[in-house]
Amino acid sequence: GKYQCAFQKMHGDIRVSGEYPLDVACVVTGDYDSFRRSLSRKGKMDVQLVGCKDFRISKTQIQLAGCSRFTVPGKRKGVFILTLTLKPNRKESMETLKKIRLMGQTFRIGSVTLLNTSRYSGKLQVKSANVLYVGFGVDENEFAVRNAGKSNLTIQDVDYGSFNDRIESRHYRLPVRIAPKETISLKAKLKIHGMDAYFVTPLVKYRSADGIDYNLFVDTCRYGVISDKKSVSQFLKNESGR
Repeated sequence: GKYQCAFQKMHGDIRVSGEYPLDVACVVTGDYDSFRRSLSRKGKMDVQLVGCKDFRISKTQIQLAGCSRFTVPGKRKGVFILTLTLKPNRKESMETLKKIRLMGQTFRIGSVTLLNTSRYSGKLQVKSANVLYVGFGVDENEFAVRNAGKSNLTIQDVDYGSFNDRIESRHYRLPVRIAPKETISLKAKLKIHGMDAYFVTPLVKYRSADGIDYNLFVDTCRYGVISDKKSVSQFLKNESGR
């Protein structure tokens, strides 16, 4: 009764290889200092994944990202970033995370697919990729790949997972041939509006000169990061209007 919690909703795909620090934003209305004390009582945060047996939380952290100017106790709002370090329990797995359990209560956090699979295969390598995007919504996703082999490689497709049906256009025409030692940039327009968190994990499907097919995962890029005063203010305003 001292406070209420509302989480930023998340969408997309996250590749969890080894460990992945998942930042979950939460608006706490009311006595948010009491919320922070209750969450970290006895030195251990009471947070669990719901419905994901193949993944676990290996470490938790919490920090206050910002707060409103209200002085009335019942109207005070604080934005907390709850960092859940995810770790797979199996070698290969895929599960959908929709809820977390926090201090005995279950909260919906959207829907994200957790992928535990190998990244590199064959001679195509990720040369560069965005990991964080400043601002809300998704405009473009871009990454670069390099042919580290001695023969041509051909990209057959780039799979954007949960966002395949949200692609407006691609700055490349498939199939794409890459010569030995060549690096190319692949960019796609998605145009997704909103103040939720979006996770884009492209999967590059390519073929070697001798006809063998390979898959290459690109690092997950997160859109909708709440990290500065402007984004905290926008997020608070958006949550207040719901």
